[in-house]
Amino acid sequence: MDDPTCTWPAWKFGLKREDLSNKLHDQYNTYHAPIQSPEAFYHDISEIAHTAHSAAEFHHLAHGRRQQRLNELNEALESASFEIIGNPRLIETPQWEHAIQLFRTNSLDSLVQYFASYLPQEHCWHPLHQDSALSGADASEELNKRHTSGTTRKLSQVSTGAGILDCITLEAGEQKRGETRKDNPRLRARPSTNICSREDGFENTNSAAQRRALFDHYTEPKGPFLKFTPKNPPYTVGLKLQPAVGKHYPDVMAEISLWDYIFMRTSIFVLHLIAPLSIVFSLTLSLVTLPFQIPSLLTAWFILEALFYIFIYLPLNSHLQKPANHPAAPCRADRQRLFQQCHDNIPDAGQYLRRWFRDAPEHEIKRENVKDFFRWGFLNMEDCDSTYDDELEEYIEKLEDLLGRKLEPGRGDAKCLRMTLDKVEMLHRSLTWYLCIFVVDTIASAYLLYHSFSFHRTSISQFFTTFPLRPLSLVTPYKSPAKGLTYWYRPHLSKTRLPVLFIHGIGVGLYPYINFLAEINAADSADGDIGIIAVEILSVSSRITGSALLKEEMCEEIHRILSSHGWENCVLVSHSYGSVVAAQLLRDPKTSTSIGPVVFIDPVSFLLHLPDVAYNFICRRPSETKEHLLSYFGSKDIGIAHTLFRRFFWADNLLWKEDLQNHPAAVALASRDSIIDTKSIRAYLVGSKDWTRSPTEETGETANDGKLDVIWFEGLDHGQAFDHKTTRLRLVKIVRAFCDETANPEVAVEEIRKK
Repeated sequence: MDDPTCTWPAWKFGLKREDLSNKLHDQYNTYHAPIQSPEAFYHDISEIAHTAHSAAEFHHLAHGRRQQRLNELNEALESASFEIIGNPRLIETPQWEHAIQLFRTNSLDSLVQYFASYLPQEHCWHPLHQDSALSGADASEELNKRHTSGTTRKLSQVSTGAGILDCITLEAGEQKRGETRKDNPRLRARPSTNICSREDGFENTNSAAQRRALFDHYTEPKGPFLKFTPKNPPYTVGLKLQPAVGKHYPDVMAEISLWDYIFMRTSIFVLHLIAPLSIVFSLTLSLVTLPFQIPSLLTAWFILEALFYIFIYLPLNSHLQKPANHPAAPCRADRQRLFQQCHDNIPDAGQYLRRWFRDAPEHEIKRENVKDFFRWGFLNMEDCDSTYDDELEEYIEKLEDLLGRKLEPGRGDAKCLRMTLDKVEMLHRSLTWYLCIFVVDTIASAYLLYHSFSFHRTSISQFFTTFPLRPLSLVTPYKSPAKGLTYWYRPHLSKTRLPVLFIHGIGVGLYPYINFLAEINAADSADGDIGIIAVEILSVSSRITGSALLKEEMCEEIHRILSSHGWENCVLVSHSYGSVVAAQLLRDPKTSTSIGPVVFIDPVSFLLHLPDVAYNFICRRPSETKEHLLSYFGSKDIGIAHTLFRRFFWADNLLWKEDLQNHPAAVALASRDSIIDTKSIRAYLVGSKDWTRSPTEETGETANDGKLDVIWFEGLDHGQAFDHKTTRLRLVKIVRAFCDETANPEVAVEEIRKK
């Protein structure tokens, strides 16, 4: 059933029947590996096709069904992985071959077969009884009969009780009774190397023969922990299989293994339990006498955790819910100009609206709902005001032109993302977590001191305003000229090169960037070292501290720092959230004069009017390891959540390429970025009208003009360019080229790009 000719009303949506096995399969049935068998996918598409009334509704429902199947798969994979890893006796049992297939394909079908293998052999759902041997047109006819008669079971529910899936799927080409999987090559596990798009780094693979050929790249598993060794490794294998980075970076692929996933989910689960367990233990200890002795250190730790939750976290959570102080709205002419810029740079109007409205159904997003969104986005207000009705109607009409349809009148049930008005979504962090942050901060400080950086603290009176405490603030002789910003400084000794101002992103501070900062001066130079100022933004560094600085405050603080060191011109380098501060500095008349070339790495400020950043931080239900990492350890942190929900005003932080006209610039983007839409950003920066086109140059880079370079890291995710020496050194070379003010920085970067 590699190319099913199933009958479904494709004509209703301007599609062809064969689109089921290629175009629609790639879009809605593939997530690094096929999610369902062709038959199960056909039933989903057929059901959606008979429900939808327009092409837009069809694709919206198909996208939602894909996410539903993916969530079902990931939820069930977690329980299956614990069972497989925790049961060494599973090896050589009849279930073992299904366990191997499960981790090779990561599909719902292999998951069903694994759990079904525990059923009695005479059970109709046991794999031995799935004897459908359909193929080609016969399979299509049988599928249609089953579908119209309603006798085919749909792949849907997962039982959370005994762990048995309450569903079954009948694949085309399934084994006959008495025929083993080994005897019939058609019954081999589908390879994890999936049907995927060219932009992922390799060709579409649609036929069973091609899939089996890819499967042959891998040897049999060695040992009980499903570690696969490729014979000719074009890919990496793990719980979340991803294609290789590309021709030029095959060594920098971040492998997400089963153990990574289990470790991440277990860590989050344990950290969640610390507070309730500490409270229960403390209450039990105060009410009853335990018959056994508990170490006093453990008792003290439980009590401290309980007190921290009750007397620190709960009051802080309540305090940080206070409404945001919105900046005054700009004049109408400026608002209209901003709206038009945003309107002209929307790749997909349907997705734009759906994601800003938290994946609400299209029919629930009505005219008044969109007015609420525009009122927040462009007027900085929540309540209705008839003064602005004409302006809002103008915006609505332009959006309708972009959508190609009229919005329904009235108000639906859809709720839009209005972060500065919504509840601050944060989660408790234990003292254990903050102890880890303290250790990481101490290690980072030691490394920076080793690399000739000096720490510049704020006033001693502010020592207790940051938790975990920073003992280095008590011993360093250097004081920051800024009231609320600390930073690390390496003296600028070069006479011919520009110094570097670096602004980090959301995470744990400067720890992930230590190697990058050190390597800027790794090469010997008779001219002297390049000076570096690495600003610390503690509010987005997993600490309990004061509120993030607003735009005017941040620009004034950094201006004081630059002035105190006599820096009249510097190279501005920013990563992720740091691009927000960079955008503020570039638009501020006082600080912009002190900034020369700029380097953006994984910037969130470009096309910030699109919903990707807000949606991926706030709304997306995590399914992969990296998404759990971002959700729990990133966006749900106390300081980070408050910064995003109460101190982040998107119009102040938005960056257009026109803002870079007077600055040579380089923008580094990762093709698999899980936070920003890098394809759209790249298309915008290079002036392409094709919002989804991938780079065509062998180097993976595209130059726009003499002043703007876009560096494309194929196969990398957000922040991974700093994790691998190959990509990190490329960034270092670009920064050093910009620092060389005796040469033409544009020419220097062009030479690096060609190499």
